[in-house]
Amino acid sequence: MKSLGPADAIRFVRSYSRGSGDYTRERRVSLERDLDTVVAGVLGCRKKEGRS
Repeated sequence: MKSLGPADAIRFVRSYSRGSGDYTRERRVSLERDLDTVVAGVLGCRKKEGRS
């Protein structure tokens, strides 16, 4: 609060979200994915969006 000031501190607190889900489980699953599968997924999304 001291460095942000009252208005920016309130703005920060209002923008903060706790999120949802189980971070540990989701991280473990994402680390188990094969790199080729991840790259193929990214390229597929880009192709769907019309980007190269």
